Amino acid sequence: MGYVKEAVGRVFDTFSGSYFDSNHEILIRKEIKVESGWDLAKKVGVTLLSGAANEAATRLIDRLADIGIFVVKEGEMESFVPSVGGHGGAWVAEVLERRKHLSPESDNARKFVSRIQTRMAAKASASREQDST
Repeated sequence: MGYVKEAVGRVFDTFSGSYFDSNHEILIRKEIKVESGWDLAKKVGVTLLSGAANEAATRLIDRLADIGIFVVKEGEMESFVPSVGGHGGAWVAEVLERRKHLSPESDNARKFVSRIQTRMAAKASASREQDST
């Protein structure tokens, strides 16, 4: 509990005015937030699971890919380039601006896209074969 008092105290020390606003609330919530299992799963993906649970999750992700739903096994898309902070569109813009998508750090992202391309090409080929019979 001492950590929470210290963390909130540091936020209060940054107050310059005599009122509490939404920015202060955000800072305090950030300091006292307890990471949930879901938060951790988004950061590390299926590696959070071990043994049979990991195998089942991997099978599920593979089956979803078979029907055209591609899940990032590593967690959130942002886990592909962890050296860039942020989330969503802002993260994508920063990755592109810093040309991180061309760096070795993005190898897992390229492998992910390659898996999508391979599965989609196989589906298209199978569909063409079925149409021609």
